Amino acid sequence: MKIAICNDVYKDWSWDDVCRDAAEAGYDAIEIAPFTFAQSVESISKQEREKIRNVAAEHGIAIAGLHWLLLGPEGLHLYDPDASAVTKPYLEALAEFCADIGGEVLVFGSPKQRQRPEHLEPERARDLAKKALADWARACHQRGLLLCLEPLTSAETDFIVSAGEAVQLIEEIDEPGLALHLDVRAMLSEELPMEEIIRSYAKYLRHVHVNDAGMIPPGKGETPYEPIVSALKESGYTGYLSVEVFDLQGQEPQVVARESANFLRSFM
Repeated sequence: MKIAICNDVYKDWSWDDVCRDAAEAGYDAIEIAPFTFAQSVESISKQEREKIRNVAAEHGIAIAGLHWLLLGPEGLHLYDPDASAVTKPYLEALAEFCADIGGEVLVFGSPKQRQRPEHLEPERARDLAKKALADWARACHQRGLLLCLEPLTSAETDFIVSAGEAVQLIEEIDEPGLALHLDVRAMLSEELPMEEIIRSYAKYLRHVHVNDAGMIPPGKGETPYEPIVSALKESGYTGYLSVEVFDLQGQEPQVVARESANFLRSFM
């Protein structure tokens, strides 16, 4: 397994400083939130993309991929027909951007942009979502990428609220570019123990976000990590444990980065 950190943990730091600090803290890769560079990836030039990739390489750190995919521009929704003219080309643009900067995975969370619109019946909404995900997964696969579905809590969205639901979609869609992502904080809301979720769906798992309840850093809450990491090891998981936190608990980003890296390494 390898460790990564999401660049938005560093708030308004420059990309060069983020890469330098993450490398010094011992991370293997950085996971990018596109909005930290531009409201729309379509406005990021080829030259800027090359610079993003080169700066990371200069610091000896990889780019794991992307998350927070549909935060901007405005008007995006995975499967609402009223938003398809804007969204469909943007999904492909995200895949293109990820490939250009050397990423590997696109983590699809974006709870509001997958919530069922009131004007769509549940069955119709699910069919549209499956079609959109299949098309997006193909666009990713064509570029050597994986689109990873992130189950979230029912307090955040009404679509893909458990690992089981995500896996059912993955099996039904049956595209090689579609895989499972798990988030520790989200798994806390499930009925099954996290280690059981990991073992049950290891076949599909390609990316993991690490944190704790309240989106605080791993190791700062009450969630025991030894069973989580053990289950991942036993399942043959070789991907990233990527630190995604929103509440730094008053600490500076570089402190959170180092403490999280040291905590994760202690189990590896």
